[in-house]
Amino acid sequence: MKALLDGFRALGPVKLGAMALVTAVVLGFMTMIGINAGDAPMALLYGDVGLQESASMVQALTAGHIPYSLHDDGHTILVPATDVSKARLLLATKNLPHNGNVGYSLFDKVNPLTGSSFLDRIDETRALDGELAQTIEQIQGVRSARVQIVLSSQTPFAQDAQPAQASVLLSLNDAVPLDRQSIDAILNLVASAVPGLKPEHISIVDDHGELLAQPGQNDIAGMAGRNEDLRRATELRLEHAVEDMLSQTLGPGHVRAVASVKMDFDQTDETSTTYDPNGQVPRSQQQVDQKSSTTAPITGVSVQNNLPNATPPTSQNVNTSSKSDQTTNYEISQVVKHVVATTPQIARITLAVMVDGTDQPGPGGKPEWQPRTLAQLTAIRDLVKTAIGYDKARGDVVEIQSLPFIADGRTRTTPKVTRLAQLLAQADIGSVLRTLIMALTGLIALLFVFRPLMSKLTSLTPVSATPAELSGDFEPSGLLSGAEPAMPSTRALVGPAGSTNEAMVNLTQIDGQIRMSSLRQIGELAEQHPAETVAIIRGWLGEGASR
Repeated sequence: MKALLDGFRALGPVKLGAMALVTAVVLGFMTMIGINAGDAPMALLYGDVGLQESASMVQALTAGHIPYSLHDDGHTILVPATDVSKARLLLATKNLPHNGNVGYSLFDKVNPLTGSSFLDRIDETRALDGELAQTIEQIQGVRSARVQIVLSSQTPFAQDAQPAQASVLLSLNDAVPLDRQSIDAILNLVASAVPGLKPEHISIVDDHGELLAQPGQNDIAGMAGRNEDLRRATELRLEHAVEDMLSQTLGPGHVRAVASVKMDFDQTDETSTTYDPNGQVPRSQQQVDQKSSTTAPITGVSVQNNLPNATPPTSQNVNTSSKSDQTTNYEISQVVKHVVATTPQIARITLAVMVDGTDQPGPGGKPEWQPRTLAQLTAIRDLVKTAIGYDKARGDVVEIQSLPFIADGRTRTTPKVTRLAQLLAQADIGSVLRTLIMALTGLIALLFVFRPLMSKLTSLTPVSATPAELSGDFEPSGLLSGAEPAMPSTRALVGPAGSTNEAMVNLTQIDGQIRMSSLRQIGELAEQHPAETVAIIRGWLGEGASR
């Protein structure tokens, strides 16, 4: 311990101060990294929030003594991962975040004594806007929404009332457009929540200025979108059916099918009546029989008939007639058919199927790709035609080709996941990096600062002086007569052991050569012991003057 203290004293105040400064800097840096490495990792609390809302959330977190970090110019708030649930519950008690949509909570602070019919109507509209906006924001893909509704109103002395209208502004996530089904859902959602509002009176615009639903054309656009979705769904169904069937024989990844379907979306209303002449059934029958008889006297011109009081003749003529009518009504069977075709019909199917070949032994036993035979392609074509409902009269087309696949599923290998990769995937990257930096800094400080320092301290030999030297009364003539001086032993002047390859120098009036390290050590000793050095030089000078 004494030797170590003597070594520190030998360094001098300048070197000791520099060493202390370097040590303090290294230890401070390592301490800072250690403190930061011990902090809990930060996790997302809320993102893409307004500045006003962010300020309210930060104020609530500060009051709840929850640490936070702001990013994206205040639009993103991070908190420690262990405090995410606690922070969200705390903000929920303060109705945060509310995205500026008040909803029906607007009436919680309304004084009914100070209101008016006009203000009540405005508040009702605002509340309805906020409630609808909050509901629309629950749809996947919608980041925020703003709804403006114009309720229907009846103007005095007007025959027709102004219909209700609405406009919706959507801010989408990741700039991904909404599909037709989501747009139709928003249209019907808003129309169902507002009395007297129809979907054709609603306009929807996204934050990029693209018109998603135009008033007056929603029915046409919606029908066209639904028809396109139905056609694409039919194509996908046929493709998946063919691929699933053939992959059982060819193997997964060795078949690819692409279908193109032409559909007829025309609606047909047809009424037809069919009569069957062989299906006669008597419905009614009527028969009328008539008989008549008439008698007429025989009248002739004679003298007797012209005499007064003449007797009429007794002979008469009798006429008899009969008539029979029969009417039969038959009911002829008929078929009346009324067909209303609203379901789209497939007009044509075009299907292209690409199948992989087989690997056959080639020259040298190396496998080579070979296309499938004509018989195999014919069998595959027959199976595909049956699966898709092929109709030649409809003009369906099925084309099958055997082509090589670039990505061969049989040669794919799953990369082996090492234990280190699993740990890195589960651990926090920031904490791992901070720990590595701290370890690297400690290693550098150990190798380049503390190790050289300790080796230098342990290699120094403390200089001991006799009482005669300290008093300045010793006789340096011993150096000239060959005696040992009262300076450090010669082991300190010959340099380190094993330094045989060290450079040697020649000095005047000295026989032989001296190592360069010995000269450096003499200089260091002279700096460390200036009083003893001056005494030796004075002795040399005094001895030279006496001669």
